[in-house]
Amino acid sequence: AYFDISDPRYLDGIFPVAGDHTNSAYDIVFVHGLRGEAFRTWTSRGKVFWPVQWVGKDFPSARIITVGFGADLLLWGGGFARSLQEQGELLRYKLALAQVGSGGRKVVFVTHSMGGLLVKQILGFDGSDSVVGHRFLPSVKGVAFLATPHLGSWLASVPAAVRSLAKTSRVVEDLSSSSPYLTVLNQQMRDAYSNCAFECLSIAEGMRTQLRHSSIKLSLTIVPPEASDPGFGVFFIEPSVDHINIPKPDTRGHPVYKALEPFIRKCLTEEQPKGLLDLTDLLDVEG
Repeated sequence: AYFDISDPRYLDGIFPVAGDHTNSAYDIVFVHGLRGEAFRTWTSRGKVFWPVQWVGKDFPSARIITVGFGADLLLWGGGFARSLQEQGELLRYKLALAQVGSGGRKVVFVTHSMGGLLVKQILGFDGSDSVVGHRFLPSVKGVAFLATPHLGSWLASVPAAVRSLAKTSRVVEDLSSSSPYLTVLNQQMRDAYSNCAFECLSIAEGMRTQLRHSSIKLSLTIVPPEASDPGFGVFFIEPSVDHINIPKPDTRGHPVYKALEPFIRKCLTEEQPKGLLDLTDLLDVEG
């Protein structure tokens, strides 16, 4: 096991997989999405759990935490009994108890899919007309969004009668592409980005995801690029990945990790003016 389950600071679903809260200079927190899991989501097809095996080695001064929670689409599969807001508030409490960002530690979040929406909640945004930033916000130096549905997903566009029959979890109801809640949530994050010293990286899936259930086969874009682009920070589409594999880079040379590693490094180790971070910096491209 990577972590000490006897430490009372770490409640259910909070796994410190590298470093500790006393000696680490930074916190890097991984948050999965729907149908994800604290370890499986971030494990490549080659069985590499890269938050430890790559990020842990590239950032030896960091404490690395991976977050886990029930995240099935259907209630009978262990899905969300809570709304997106409620789940975000619970994770905020757990991360505060784990002392994320305390003692002057800088924080970077790496998120997949709906996990990015939860991080917005963790940072104190709630989709309402007025919001007070949570104490995490001053410590946060970067948020990476991998195929996050900033502006909604097709999942919530399935007819209501079908969703009722399937007993979809409450969080699916929050993901409508016409949701005013998601629009305000994204605007609050955009305003904070404009006013605070943190950076954002968003990567969209460029391949359709192949889904199979019994004899049914579907080829779908789970989160289209237009929903993955929050309208601020660095954004690009990675054509070699689908929704499931975007958090599972096979090698350090994979485009997703080649963008993430310098993004994390710049966020944690450089004091730089806003707007200096751009795509050519991350991908080490000339011109």
